[in-house]
Amino acid sequence: ADEAISYAIHMTGLAVETQAKKNASGRPGPNVVTGNLRRSITTSTPKKGFAGYSVDVSATMVYARAVELGHPRWKPGVKYPYLGPAANKLQANGTLSRVFTTALASRMRG
Repeated sequence: ADEAISYAIHMTGLAVETQAKKNASGRPGPNVVTGNLRRSITTSTPKKGFAGYSVDVSATMVYARAVELGHPRWKPGVKYPYLGPAANKLQANGTLSRVFTTALASRMRG
């Protein structure tokens, strides 16, 4: 069961990663000049902690946080969120639940 849950959590992280990369592919998201931000979005290996399993989906580019949340040197209100909206969209439309249950069921069956 532990391995199946870990796999299912990892698959949900990959679903968020995929949507975040789509969101970081031009307007209304950030402009794409080199594609470095999009390529830097990755999903970590699932970790088992005190409260259960977790997986991190994040971008490693230095400017990734500024693009997501805005930067003090930019005009007020200028930001291009791509990661937060990815998770929110997939959770709202039920995709995360479907991905999790499908992945879990596939591993539990063998």
